[in-house]
Order: sequence, then structure tokens, then C-alpha cells
Amino acid sequence: FSPLKAERLEQGMDVAFVRDIAGGVFCSAKVQGNGDGGREAYEYEYYNETIVRKTAYTAFKLAKSRKNKVTNLDKSNVLGSSRLWRQTVQQVSEDFPDVELEHLYIDNAAMELIRNPGRFDVFVTSNLFGDIISDEGTELTGTPYLYPSAELSNTEQGIYTPNQLHYPDEPVIGQQKVSPIGMIIAAALMLRCSFGLEEEAKAVERAVEKVLEEKITTDDMKYPGAKVVLTGKIADLCCQFLGENV
Repeated sequence: FSPLKAERLEQGMDVAFVRDIAGGVFCSAKVQGNGDGGREAYEYEYYNETIVRKTAYTAFKLAKSRKNKVTNLDKSNVLGSSRLWRQTVQQVSEDFPDVELEHLYIDNAAMELIRNPGRFDVFVTSNLFGDIISDEGTELTGTPYLYPSAELSNTEQGIYTPNQLHYPDEPVIGQQKVSPIGMIIAAALMLRCSFGLEEEAKAVERAVEKVLEEKITTDDMKYPGAKVVLTGKIADLCCQFLGENV
């Protein structure tokens, strides 16, 4: 499904995006009014050390269960809030000496993610930058309906959902046409992030991989050579393969 050329995917692609949703311009006061240039509007890009620290800790802990690499994205060459962000992420990294940390400017990272997606593991970034770069990364696979999303608190509680945000205008509710894999992988993410059950999470992910390897899919993701089944059948097959792995 990927729109990238084969040589760009030689290393494969497996990335996670950790994005703050407690600060930044999305959560600041919106100001509108009239100025010398006519109507005007602006927001504040606000961050403090506590918000950045919590976000960074989530990224580093996740990286320890993956490939031990975190890539921080910011715009610290021009933004004071990004300089605070980078400095705080760097401080947090000292608590994770076995995890590699690199810093990239967000614009350069957008290019690098397309040029060589296999070099990345876990991204950590601010609210606005994360909103954009995560959509870019997801669409690089051409299969946005397969992936999970989580909103995590500092108590490890979370809201886990599939990344299925956009559907065609035709009705899909009750049609058994939509892949449940995003929701199933969200359950694996819950096992990993909220309960610390890494092996159990991997077992769920292996079951899903087995279904995909068998070229079984639902109507919303059909492709030449695939066997199209109903939503419930996909779930049943995942359970079957999960039972074989346990």
C-alpha cells in the first residue's frame, strides 16, 4: 500500500509518535481583534518543564520496549518554547542512558521520514508538530486504518482507540466492512503502556501479523489477490492465531 518506492522501505518501517496534548497553541488562549493591518488573531505557544518532562518520559519508556531510540522534534533554532522543550528532553534522557537520543528540526524530520523511514523508532514532539508529523508517518504506509492511538495520563491510565478517522461518504455502520485491526492493536498498546504486559502485547501483534500475512482483509482495505471477509471474521481469525501463540 505504501506510496514510497521499494528502495525507501528496504529497512522496513516501524515508528511510534509520542505527542503532547496538554500544552502548545491548541491549548492556549485564542486572541482575536482588530489591529493596524485589519482583523488579527493569534495564540500562544506555551510550555513548561512539567508538561515536557511527562511527555518525554512516556517516549523514553516506550523506546525501551522497542529499539531504544528516541528522536526529538522541535524548532529550537527560532522558537523559545522549542529551546525549553529540547533542553528538558535532553535532561530526561539522562535517566535513560541505554536509549539513544537525537534532535531534529521538524522541517528536516519531515524530509528524513520520507527519505529513510527505517532509521526511526520513537518520535517525541509538541502538540502542533506531533499533529502533523504523525499523519505524515501513518500515510507513508498507505494503510492508516491499521493503527492504534492512545491518550495517556501520567498515572499510566489511557484511552485507547483505532486510528480510523476518515471514511467514505457511504454508510459503514452495521455493514461489517471496516477492519477491526486498529482496535485490536489498540488493545495490545493498552497491555503494553497501561499494564506493562510486553509479552502479551507482542502475542496480540503477532496474531494480527499472521492474519495480514494470509492476505485476509475487509472491504475497506481490499486489494488484488486478497480474500475479503466481514469485520467479525477478522476478529475471529485474530483470536484463533492468538490461541496458537499462547
